[in-house]
Parts: sequence; structure tokens; C-alpha cells
Amino acid sequence: MKQLAEVRLRPAFVVREDPAPAGSDRKLPERKFRPPSTRLVTSRGSLLRFALLTYFEAQTQLHPGQSHVSNSRPLVWAGGTDIGWIDLLAEDTRDNKAHDKKTTYLDAPAKMLDQLKGSVKRLARPENELVALPGGAKSANKYEHFHLLHEGGRRDHGANVRYVVPRDGEDYFTVPVELFTHGWIHVLEESELALLLVSAYQSSVTGGSFQMTSEERLRRHGLSPSAFDRHQFLSSLGLLEVIPHVMRTSAGKMIGYEKPEPHPSTGAVSKTGLVPHTLNFLAEGFKELALPAACGVLDV
Repeated sequence: MKQLAEVRLRPAFVVREDPAPAGSDRKLPERKFRPPSTRLVTSRGSLLRFALLTYFEAQTQLHPGQSHVSNSRPLVWAGGTDIGWIDLLAEDTRDNKAHDKKTTYLDAPAKMLDQLKGSVKRLARPENELVALPGGAKSANKYEHFHLLHEGGRRDHGANVRYVVPRDGEDYFTVPVELFTHGWIHVLEESELALLLVSAYQSSVTGGSFQMTSEERLRRHGLSPSAFDRHQFLSSLGLLEVIPHVMRTSAGKMIGYEKPEPHPSTGAVSKTGLVPHTLNFLAEGFKELALPAACGVLDV
């Protein structure tokens, strides 16, 4: 296993090259028009978390430029010194006790294995196309030895290609390896992870701080207003720097701003005069252990 300082991700995982079709400045585009990082996010899901773990795991095994031609890690530990994919998860799973004849008893490990298989299955679906099942969808062990596909996921034309670790000199951005090794991947909500990925990408483009309009946030990143609102919490954890504009209150409202009248024919409201927060991705913040840091902020 290689020692990593950072994990490389291609921009296609977090940003659309072409903006999604125009819509409301508050409503997310349909999932099919979002990049994979936000397409995978659901309110109680862990699919984005698992996808990130697969890229981390691949880069501990492969060098830049190498293809993910095989996946020898079993879903469940089979003895020896290796570990299974299930050991990389940290789910809050409890035994499902049977209360009547219609309820099947499942212990926590069995439930975690079901969740793991479900994640692999969903990543392999045509709308995501982030992994492939070499044995085929009808194989008895269809989820074993899955291999990764390009992190851009589903293409408009043609099948996705096999995943290759981003090469030196290729267009990629990075997240600190401590996102995984210090537990942040398991402590943060998926919407928070999505915002951090977008922030890491944006900071890589600008070389530091950045601003995003609501149109860019929605149409290029598929990032919801509620996910973006997590920037204050991530700031309290030391993972993001938030610099409010001098004309914004602590609650984010513009001082003296008067909402313009809707356009008489289209009904659209101009956003002229609204200045977004300035953000900066703080890689150093991940050097703290996630659980103590989060408990300290939440006072638990």
C-alpha cells in the first residue's frame, strides 16, 4: 500500500463543462444534469462517501497513470492480512431483530454487507456508470471485484472508460489524505463533503480564495442552497475560510439591498448587486482528528 499525501480527483467529478439547462436560482437541476459528486448525494445516503473511498483505495494501490484493471479486495475480509471493503466503512448499523414471522433477522454485519452491495449496485447503474461489474449483473458474486470507471461518470454518447489515476501534468485537483485517514469522510454529512469538494476544486483554479454566483453553484456544480449554507459549520471546523462581503450582515443579508422588480415578460429577477461570500479551502484543517474536532464544535 502506497503512502499518500493527497488524493487526486478530476474536475469532471465536481463540475459540468457546460452549465445545466437554466432554471430557478434556488431549485437544483435534475440529477442527470448534475456532476457525479452532487448527483450521488441524498438526504440519508452514503453513496458519495463510498465513491470517494474507492478513489482513495485505488490510489493507495496504483501509481499515477495506472489503470484500475483489477480489484482484488474482497467485499468481506476472508482471512490473512488483507482487509475487505466493508472494513473501510463506518456505518451506524444495528441488529435488525425479528418481531414477527414476517420480519427477517439481520445482524449488523449482514446489514452493512447489504448496504455495501447496494452502493456498488447504484454506482454501476447507467445513470451513474462509475463502476463496472466484470461478472455481469446476473452473476452470483456480481459485486465482487468491481472495477472503477472514469470519475466523470455517465457520458452523453458512448460508454464510460476504465478509471486511470490522474497523471502528473493532467488536469486534476486534490484533497488531503487526512480527509480519509483522520476520519472526516465518516464524520461529515454528504452535503458537506460535496461543498468541500467544490471548494477544493475552486481554490485549485484560483490558487486560493474564490466566489461563486448562485447560477454557477447550481448549474455547473449542482450544489443546493442548503448544502452551500453548511459553509459556516465547515468554517467553525477549520476546513473552510469564509470572508463575508463588507455589505453583508452575519446572517448573510445585503445591507440596503432592494430586490428589483421582475422582468415584465420573463418574470426573472436580476441578481445585480448581490455579492457572494468569499471562500477558501483550508487543507491544513484536515490534520485535526475529525471526531474530537466535531464534538468540540458541537459541544457534545
